[in-house]
Amino acid sequence: MAKLMSLISLLILLNLFSTLTAAEPSYSSAKNSQKRAFIEASCKSTRYPDLCLRCLARFADTNFTIETLQQLAHVALSVSLYRSLYTKSYLLKMAKQFKAVKSGIEYQIVQDCLKQIDDSVDQLGLSIRELRRLNSQNTNIDDVLWHAKG
Repeated sequence: MAKLMSLISLLILLNLFSTLTAAEPSYSSAKNSQKRAFIEASCKSTRYPDLCLRCLARFADTNFTIETLQQLAHVALSVSLYRSLYTKSYLLKMAKQFKAVKSGIEYQIVQDCLKQIDDSVDQLGLSIRELRRLNSQNTNIDDVLWHAKG
């Protein structure tokens, strides 16, 4: 059981570390400053505002249009999907290594983690598709919030 907790802790820390070590860009233009202010204000209302800001701040000086909560939600879901796919790739490598050295319990643990990550990837993909569908229908923010809570 201790090995299981150690492995899970390691995987969580690796994923968190990769998120936290992303370099924060400089913000030069007024438009980028407005985007950054919008991202900061939006992140304040989240459960993990510091993590939200670290993950999304780098998009303030990109060509992404981030002017509405829907657009910000799309970027946030896309970042989460990318991180989940990266973690899935890492876990697949780990599973292959554990299987090669015939480390049964560790292999099973990684397989369990892979199932969870697969579910996350599926759910994030569905969420992105639903948000795109809502955006294409020009729905208002109340409809989006209803879908997000449902």
